[in-house]
This record gives sequence, structure tokens and C-alpha cells, in this order.
Amino acid sequence: QTRNYTATATYGGACAIVFTVTNAVTWASSDATKATIDSSGKALGVAAGATNISSTYKGFTSNTIALNVIAVTLTNLSVNPGNLTLYKGASGAQTLTVTATYSDGNTYDPPVVSWVIGDSTVASIAGPTAGTNNKEYTITGLKAGATGYKAQVGLIETPTYTATVSAACITAINMTSPSGAVTIPKNAPFVIGYACTT
Repeated sequence: QTRNYTATATYGGACAIVFTVTNAVTWASSDATKATIDSSGKALGVAAGATNISSTYKGFTSNTIALNVIAVTLTNLSVNPGNLTLYKGASGAQTLTVTATYSDGNTYDPPVVSWVIGDSTVASIAGPTAGTNNKEYTITGLKAGATGYKAQVGLIETPTYTATVSAACITAINMTSPSGAVTIPKNAPFVIGYACTT
């Protein structure tokens, strides 16, 4: 699991000014066997134990923050919305949000999950979406129909949900025209038509 830290620098003078310098400081973990921290201030637990997180900036060293890493195991996965109906095509795609529960009873960022789709010609799932800490994926309908799907990590998996894909259909139409009258030949048909596709 990860935890994000923020660093600020206070400049003195007649009026103290505080700047956020998270991406400019040098981050350090006192025990990298317990947790590491990258240049963006994101700490990653490696093994159970304790370490101290600190940063340096232009010769100044920050205070230290204790970080305790506990060993937990994944016990449950769920997906929201689970059972769903979506329209075929990219415009009808929906977001699936994965929730991971661990042995201490808390929810943390999930690992990357694998997806099992009963009929991969009906729907596809891509992701995880960048910047969501493995929480969000995108399901897209490929053709009208229904399929079961589930997420899994090792032996831990969600129930099988149902994704129902409907063919997109026009439900309303709006017509505009240039200012002034529209001239068409006498007795000429003026027809607007539409159709649903599968």
C-alpha cells in the first residue's frame, strides 16, 4: 500500500510565505527495508515494521514523521456498480470502481485486478485508469447482449455481475436552420428519419 506526503517551505521576512515543494525536496526513509519513498512523496510499504520519513530542501531538513507498516492480506473485493446496463460503443462506456478490504477490516488501494468476462464479444474492460491507484476501470459494450463478469486477485474474487449491453438508439432529434425562410420545391418531400442499429 502507499501513502502520500506533502512538503512545504516557509520563507521568512516581513511576511512569512509558505510554498508547497513536495516535488522539489529530497525524500528519505530511515529504513528502506520497511518502506520506500519516491520523488513525489509517495511512500510504499515493503515489510512490517517502523521507519521515519523526512525531506531536505536547499540545505534544510524537515521534521520526521513516523510510519508504521503493518502486514495485512486481501480478504474481499467488490465492484461498483456491479450489475449494470450500458449502451454499445465508447460513448456508452462506464466506470467500474474496485474496493479492496483487508484483514484488518479497512479498505486500502487495491492491487491491479484481473477481469474474467463470460462473453468477451459483448463487453471489454480496460484499465486501471491512470491516477486512480488501481481503483477505476472502464467497461465498454461491444454488441447488444448480456455477459457475466468478475474481478479477481489470486484466489480472491468478486461475485459474478451481469453487464447488459443495449444498442444505442436516438430518442430525440433537434432541427435548426439558417435565419429566414427555407425554400424547397413544391410537393418535394421534407423527411427526417432515424433508425436504431444493433
